[in-house]
Amino acid sequence: IFFRVCGMEVVVIDFETTGLSSDRHRIIEVGAAVVDAQGRITGTFQELCSPGMAVSKFITSFTGISNEMLDGKPPPEEVMERLHAFIGARPLVAHNASFDAQFLRAEMRRAGKAAPNPFLCTLLLARRVLQGLRSFKLSALKQHIRFQADSNHRDHRALDDVLVTVQLWNHLNSIIRSTVSPKINLSTIQGISKMPRKKAALVFTRCPCTCTGACACSPIPIADASVDKENLPPAKNAKARPKKRCRAAEAAAKEKIHCADDKRCSVDRGEELRPIKRSRTILGPRAVQPQIQPMLERFNTL
Repeated sequence: IFFRVCGMEVVVIDFETTGLSSDRHRIIEVGAAVVDAQGRITGTFQELCSPGMAVSKFITSFTGISNEMLDGKPPPEEVMERLHAFIGARPLVAHNASFDAQFLRAEMRRAGKAAPNPFLCTLLLARRVLQGLRSFKLSALKQHIRFQADSNHRDHRALDDVLVTVQLWNHLNSIIRSTVSPKINLSTIQGISKMPRKKAALVFTRCPCTCTGACACSPIPIADASVDKENLPPAKNAKARPKKRCRAAEAAAKEKIHCADDKRCSVDRGEELRPIKRSRTILGPRAVQPQIQPMLERFNTL
């Protein structure tokens, strides 16, 4: 009901943090953009904030945000007050929304604010709409939608990732309109993102972009009937077929005797049979070891 009332205007949001846990880590940068029903950006928000703890070298190498850049910046509680006024009551869109949602609610709670805004996840939506892609990371999807980055664009920075997510959001919406219905609302999009992936594959059956499956992200469209399925590589969990045994190995299996060269012999080449070298193995009458026969003959003559 909320999605039907609010229309199609959303806020795309992204956080950069000191770690993965919202209980033990804090945000260091927030970026957001208001996107109207036509997919146009009508406002942006970006701020760095001091988390009150040291930023690790890994986070600095990953995001490019150092401790020196955060010196003198406001704390997250102060930034959350301005972000709360910016997003208002609009629905929020994020890539891997579960991560951003937990940090938004944790930081808003520390600031004494409520954040009941519903989230829509472009990661879940892309997995259902863009069938056949090898990766659904934002960096891979950026190449898939042919995002035109300027010279100042930096990966894993909040506002720059927001701009990529905005274009991805518009790309997914255009596919849904052309496939499902020209008149869609956020409730429809939310339902598609929660749809079982096998059911979604019946609706979105192939890569619908102009690359026709030739891009690096989608080498083979799912619905491409021209694909030679026999020459495709086997699946990771596929069971290996049993090796075809030679005639000597087949005979040895019946007689409970090992083939002399079971692994290397071919189907058309016969091999000598070699008895099993097991001291405690009970052998059948046809598999009596040759070295035991003289002993049996001596015993019978006594």
